[in-house]
Amino acid sequence: MTINISQIELGSVVPGAVPLAPGEKGVNETFLGHIDAPSGRHKAYIKVISGKQLVNELVATIVGRALNLPIPHGYLLQVRPEDLPESQALQQHGAEALVFGSRALNHPTLARRFQGDPQGVEAWLRGNFKRWDEAVIFDDWIANEDRHSGNLLVGGIEQVWLIDHGHCFTGPNWQATQLQVDQTYVNQMANVYMPSLTLPQRVALKDKAGAISQLLAAVDPELAMTSCFAGSLLSLDDLDALSCFLRDRVPHIVNIISNRVGIPSLGGQP
Repeated sequence: MTINISQIELGSVVPGAVPLAPGEKGVNETFLGHIDAPSGRHKAYIKVISGKQLVNELVATIVGRALNLPIPHGYLLQVRPEDLPESQALQQHGAEALVFGSRALNHPTLARRFQGDPQGVEAWLRGNFKRWDEAVIFDDWIANEDRHSGNLLVGGIEQVWLIDHGHCFTGPNWQATQLQVDQTYVNQMANVYMPSLTLPQRVALKDKAGAISQLLAAVDPELAMTSCFAGSLLSLDDLDALSCFLRDRVPHIVNIISNRVGIPSLGGQP
């Protein structure tokens, strides 16, 4: 079995994008505007990020979408300082740069929908996010420690999208030595759901991890790196480390989930 991986589109930023208000964006400069890509002109969020944080977004987007997870289309964007004159980072850079774009959806983040109401966030998730188990397993695979309520877009029932993957693979400035394939990392989605799971639900999550691991094993990390231009953005050593992490972590996912639900596998076997 092989998983089809689509090519990340290379596009450009259309002048006129506006910065998000402080309460709508994360720590990075983010703009809402339009981009031009081979598939057409799209409304998108434009995140002024670079280096490994940019690679994290590209890789997580391309492998997540290959697994049919609800992740918006992502783009690698060429942008000039004059295209985003309000970007301090670009003005300091003073030359064309590559940044990340994410197709804009007309939905708020979960944090914005339930401002100042963490109990409302958890209640909504438990009642409406039917694919939470897949998100938990995916975040464990990509070592995403940052799936908080501001990184989920929500519409109606069962309409939840996973966004903002710049902090996966242990963080925005990871080092190869930090990518430990058998390590259990912080998983915020798991922290929301685990305390209230019944024993049958815990067993079901463990079984789901086994099924999804077969899909993860069908993802070709080298093809993913090529398809999102990671080879042009990372050193050869870091590129190899990231590919190996995605491939070699798969056999450990069932044990990681098993330990999370308190049903460890005997002898290290699923």
